[in-house]
Amino acid sequence: MRLHYLIVFVLTLAFTPATAAESFKWSDPRLQARDEILDRLRISRDYKMTASTEMRHVLTEKDLTSPKTTEDFEQFLIRLERQKLNEHTGGAKSKNLLTKELQVERTRLLNYFAKQSAKAKQKVLIEKCWATKGRYSKKTGNVDLEVVKVYPQNFKNIPPGRRHLPQYDPRTIVQITATNTSNSRILRPRNKTYFEAIGTSMSDSFGNRYKLSKVTPEYINDERPGIRPGETKVFTLSFVGEPLRNAKTIRISIKTGAYGQKENVRLDIPSAAFFCAWQK
Repeated sequence: MRLHYLIVFVLTLAFTPATAAESFKWSDPRLQARDEILDRLRISRDYKMTASTEMRHVLTEKDLTSPKTTEDFEQFLIRLERQKLNEHTGGAKSKNLLTKELQVERTRLLNYFAKQSAKAKQKVLIEKCWATKGRYSKKTGNVDLEVVKVYPQNFKNIPPGRRHLPQYDPRTIVQITATNTSNSRILRPRNKTYFEAIGTSMSDSFGNRYKLSKVTPEYINDERPGIRPGETKVFTLSFVGEPLRNAKTIRISIKTGAYGQKENVRLDIPSAAFFCAWQK
């Protein structure tokens, strides 16, 4: 009789391996928990890869200034999230954990996307402002100097305990173009010593001055080629702090030789133009 039962048991295992294996698998809670964790990791990885690929496509191919672009990307993430949740084979508790993981990742991606969208909108606004507020330029000898762009730079995601450091102070970025209008003279700018940026200063109509902290490209002595006839070079200057918005004008003062010119230059920019594209 015992032999009979043994034969029946062996035959049952032989002809229904999947059912027996599945029963054994779910009889041990530890195996079930392990499989649910592995499945969540797989789905979370697939979600991140697919979402990141789509975001790169949108950032490079779509109009980031359009609200519809942001809305479409958010809807894509929601649909992807639902799809991945339906693929999960775990229990209700495991699915809740996966839901929270995917929601956190969706929030992270949307926050990053919002920052890129804000930058794109700011760029368009700056260009429109300068196109409608007039030109601020000066012809001096064989050099044409023009302030072509102004915008604020505020550092974000500053590590805890480091906000007091001077390198994280707000900055004002000013872009100046220098065009060599001569036929035969190469301009030799001098905008930096071996220790600090020089040659350009910024002040407001109240008399407040703002330190020049950085300029690119850097010209120290004759260590790099000058500006050739007909060539235009764009210089980006970083000043510490932001001018007072209730000032009437913001003055950009350029010393002789800073961009190869032979005289001092002053450019007074009305506040309405200077702060046109700045967020309130």
